[in-house]
Amino acid sequence: MGSLISVMYHYVAPKKSSFHKNLNFLPVKNFVSQLNYFNKNFTIISPQEAKILIEKKKFNKNYKWLTFDDGYSDHV
Repeated sequence: MGSLISVMYHYVAPKKSSFHKNLNFLPVKNFVSQLNYFNKNFTIISPQEAKILIEKKKFNKNYKWLTFDDGYSDHV
């Protein structure tokens, strides 16, 4: 039996700057490491694929759905 796990990212940045002073962010190096891990251990899927899996309630693999909170224009 598999699973569907959603991971939400808010801010990925190359390095801390004065702009990031009061923001929590994930360094790009760590983000890339996470993506490499996910690629080895999960099947990364799109929102459309996640919807189908949820509707069918069929999780025959371990799926990972990555989401990004782009609430501010600098995240786009």
